[in-house]
Amino acid sequence: MRLKLFSAPNMNAAMAQIRAEMGHDAVILSTRQMADGVEVRAAVERAPQSRLGAPMFQTARSQPQASLPMAGRLREQVRDTLVWHGASTALADMLGTSAVNLAGGGADPATGLGVALETVLGFQPIPAHLDRSLLLVGTAGAGRTATAAKLIVRTLAAGSIADAVAADFDATGGGARLAAFLERREAEVACAETPQTLERLLAERRRIGRPCIIDAPPINPWDGEDVDRLRTLVELTGAEPVLVMAADGNPAEQEEVARIFAQTGVRRAIITKLDLVRRRAGAVAAVAGARLGLAHLAMTPFIGGGLIPATPARLSRLFFDTAPSQESLRGAA
Repeated sequence: MRLKLFSAPNMNAAMAQIRAEMGHDAVILSTRQMADGVEVRAAVERAPQSRLGAPMFQTARSQPQASLPMAGRLREQVRDTLVWHGASTALADMLGTSAVNLAGGGADPATGLGVALETVLGFQPIPAHLDRSLLLVGTAGAGRTATAAKLIVRTLAAGSIADAVAADFDATGGGARLAAFLERREAEVACAETPQTLERLLAERRRIGRPCIIDAPPINPWDGEDVDRLRTLVELTGAEPVLVMAADGNPAEQEEVARIFAQTGVRRAIITKLDLVRRRAGAVAAVAGARLGLAHLAMTPFIGGGLIPATPARLSRLFFDTAPSQESLRGAA
């Protein structure tokens, strides 16, 4: 599998570049409008090295005939499953073909998809021992506060320390909500009413070597001023912004949201509410399209044990529902 990002003044010019370099079999994975043109991500399957230039009859004869129907079934199973879950046809086709080429036509669908997912996603779980504060960002209702509590409980369970901080700029009682999730008194949760207060609080914590997990205010990605405020907050605090994205929602809109947050400095994401939806590919495709790393999956509403490190195999099993619940939650903290 060969992936490449193309930049051009317009879509026609980008397509000409793709066809010239990758040929007519290239699949368009995503497009993005830029200030000076477009950015297009494309993929094409590479022919096995040993068969380059081989005569057609030799290539056909070297492929065992019995494996061809198996490969077709695997490709269709992966493709149809992803389309049902809300993935675009282009992405589902590409992953189906990758599953066959990388895992072999005889692989079971969950294994094949797990291998293929590594071609489009980076898996970057957040370590339990933090060396940098985290700023959890996202839209209203995405589950930032619950995720902040889950990360704090996970850190404490690993024998490390992280302070709970509510960036309550809109005075909506974020500190009280975070304290309730953590089953603590409200006074035990630091609350910053302004960006400047948050900056000073984090500077104090850095001096004593205590990272923080910050529940940021909700962001409206369609409001340019809101997005600019988040970008400023990321620069001001020096914390790593992590996108918290709910699994429900329109797939196309989810991808736009992920791209907007990526422009503010976000490099990885946590997908929440996976236990509340049946179709799970929209948020995953959005994270892949925005070129973010996938950190964790939230599979239960419970604070303890509710956050699972993301891996290709675990994510694939969620699409096929092949793992019993206790196996799906293995490694949760």
